[in-house]
Amino acid sequence: MKRIVWRFSLLILVLIFGLASSGGCAGFLSSCVPDKNPPIVLITSPPNEAYVKGTVPIQVTATDNVGISKVVFYIDGVKVGVGTSAPYIYNWDTYGLHDGTTHTIYAEAYDYADNIGTSQVITVTIGTSWTFMVYMNGDNSLSSETTYDLQEMESVGSTNGVNIIVQLDTYGNNGCWRYMVRQGSLDLLAQLPELDSGSPSTLTDFANWAMQNYPARYYALIIWDHGNGWRRTTITRGISQDVTSNSIISSAGLKQAINQMSNRINLLGMDACLMSTIEVAYQVKGNVDYMVGSEESEPVEGWPYDTILSALADNPYITPRDFASTIVDRYVSSYSSTEGVTQSALDLSGIDPLVSSCNTLAQTLIDNMNSYKSNIQNAISNTQNYSGDPNQYDLYDFAYHLLGINSSIYTAALNVMNNVGSVVVNERHSSGGGVGNSHGISVWIPNSTDYSNSISTYSTLDFAINTSWTQFLQSLLF
Repeated sequence: MKRIVWRFSLLILVLIFGLASSGGCAGFLSSCVPDKNPPIVLITSPPNEAYVKGTVPIQVTATDNVGISKVVFYIDGVKVGVGTSAPYIYNWDTYGLHDGTTHTIYAEAYDYADNIGTSQVITVTIGTSWTFMVYMNGDNSLSSETTYDLQEMESVGSTNGVNIIVQLDTYGNNGCWRYMVRQGSLDLLAQLPELDSGSPSTLTDFANWAMQNYPARYYALIIWDHGNGWRRTTITRGISQDVTSNSIISSAGLKQAINQMSNRINLLGMDACLMSTIEVAYQVKGNVDYMVGSEESEPVEGWPYDTILSALADNPYITPRDFASTIVDRYVSSYSSTEGVTQSALDLSGIDPLVSSCNTLAQTLIDNMNSYKSNIQNAISNTQNYSGDPNQYDLYDFAYHLLGINSSIYTAALNVMNNVGSVVVNERHSSGGGVGNSHGISVWIPNSTDYSNSISTYSTLDFAINTSWTQFLQSLLF
């Protein structure tokens, strides 16, 4: 009898451990339930539709209720690698693959019961993610500053995922130079005769040349120079001032230059003073996705290209929206809290609704001017403006100070505030320095003298043409 009991017990133990080892037994004296739950597997990098080049780490996460035995990587349906422990990474060598070709990637994860989980299928294109173009016009008082910013760029340099291309024009040197920025050096790509960097066509030619010779999924164009918003009041201020040629690019010229570029500009950066205005944003909206600039004047040091480009090199898959936001963060973080700096990233897909709401606000203020002029003037006097141009006022803050006048103005002003919130992707400013009520985009509200001196230029801007803003200013001032 004892022998029978012993054999029966041994049989039970064999069944229990046999089933458990296959992942199919829930435990002793419990019903035996086969494990039918497949692992959950996800490709975390690269993202779908990314552009990739060089050695590309394909990164996968896999989880299971029992455990992962292996992860198998597939490219274009062909098994290329196996990982047996986390982190699950396969380094894909894309050298020899032609730019522009597309490839599919997926992964399978196996658990100890041989259940199989399959990841999403992603598609990638062989090519560079970003071409970062810098139109460095130092043919003016900023000539010596070009050296420092080039050194910042060299501290990072181009990578498989990022091309850094610069066109350099300096004061007192006869010629212009195009460079590929490498880590620690500048590779001369072309030496050109003296060019007029204050000409829209020179800007267009550089951008088109760079995009043709260094194609990428995304294009950033940075205009490096003095800036004065939409104005062209003196030769010492304006976007892309060229002293040698006695020229600058007007707002109309900037629109012309941008619209004649062969590819859409995913990020337009203004490393210049006073450029984050609704007037400038509305001028360039036709061929630009995101715009980055400052409401206030910038310090002479400008953008911190070392930290900005480090962020891009570390994550070449970053979207234009996220990169624009990153530039804002890196810029403001590079200055002290008392410096009085501002920077904002604007989503220009929302600029039309914002301009439309500004038009409604202008018309509403005109309708109420006779009864509430002093209230409107008080709102202006309480609104954030900027030392670089005291007649540029923060648009959101202006609308905010209008809210208490009456119900019709309240509705129109609130609509402007909401639309500013939709356009401004990220805004940061110093806690000190007199810029504390900045919200990312400014608008012109001049005194009578400035109005008389500047209205002929202002009236040619798209914002002035398509809104009642100039009529509002006339009713306010005269």
